[in-house]
Amino acid sequence: MQLNIKQKNTIETMLSSKIIFNEPLMNHTSFGIGGPASCLVYPNNREELSQVLQYAKKENISVFFIGSGSNILVWDRGFNGIVISLRKTFKNLTIKANHQIIAESGVMLGNLVKKAIHSNIKGLESLIGVPGTLGGALIMNAGAFGNEISNYFTEAQTMTIEGEIKKYNKNQINFSYRNSTFPKNEILIEATFNCTEGVPSVIQKDKQNASLSRKAK
Repeated sequence: MQLNIKQKNTIETMLSSKIIFNEPLMNHTSFGIGGPASCLVYPNNREELSQVLQYAKKENISVFFIGSGSNILVWDRGFNGIVISLRKTFKNLTIKANHQIIAESGVMLGNLVKKAIHSNIKGLESLIGVPGTLGGALIMNAGAFGNEISNYFTEAQTMTIEGEIKKYNKNQINFSYRNSTFPKNEILIEATFNCTEGVPSVIQKDKQNASLSRKAK
């Protein structure tokens, strides 16, 4: 539904997050197409994400989640509701000594891959150059050259449309080619990956081969 003046004022008062009304989504998609969203929100934190989701449910306002807008098509009429993106705010990334990676879904996949390579973590180098956020990459099970991000996935946290946190482990989510069974009405906020150490020279070679192959195709 189209937001009315009262709803817009409530959202502005309720959140300290960046909010843009009637924002052309063509400015936020990799294809550069899409009409206006009634409201585009970049939640500052989990609390504000929960607040806006609960308010949308209470007011029966449609909600759509996007990451960096890679590989999505938005029609010229736009979206009458609230579009939520975590790409500018949910960007915490931690790589532990045991090569475990914990990252929020707004982290750009390319940045995660580069940090993993720098830490001599093997397996993710084939994803170099794949666009988008970690959230989108995991939901669509991004992969390249026979390797998929789900190979290293162990657990994730999502937020429901009611604003509540849910947790999933690798046994609760099924992955297939460019697909996963994460609930469509929940937004992925954090994921954990258990990785292993590799030989730096081999990792760099695999990275270069992946980059050259992607450019050639």
